[in-house]
Amino acid sequence: MYDFYFGTRKEIEEDPKSWLLTIKRMLPRWPNGIPDTEYIALYDLLNDLESRGTYRKDEDMVLVETGSGASTIILLYFAVKWDTELYTWDISSNKLAYLRGLLTDTLF
Repeated sequence: MYDFYFGTRKEIEEDPKSWLLTIKRMLPRWPNGIPDTEYIALYDLLNDLESRGTYRKDEDMVLVETGSGASTIILLYFAVKWDTELYTWDISSNKLAYLRGLLTDTLF
């Protein structure tokens, strides 16, 4: 249906923050409730966990989110990167179904 170009695999691996922001900007307004600056701040916060040594691969970690939307993209990216679990809940099953389709098409 759409033909989006996100860049080569190498370009995405070199700058995942821009790639994730591109995915966020594709969302319609109803699942995209946070500004870009807050979205990037969430990415930076989770990315800093590795550099500060707070996150360790030998420990089990679970990410939990109440309410889904653009932040789910960032959380799922790190859940896959860290090989951990993500639990997200939202009262709107339509929003979750939409995000599942979008994330399957972009992250996987």
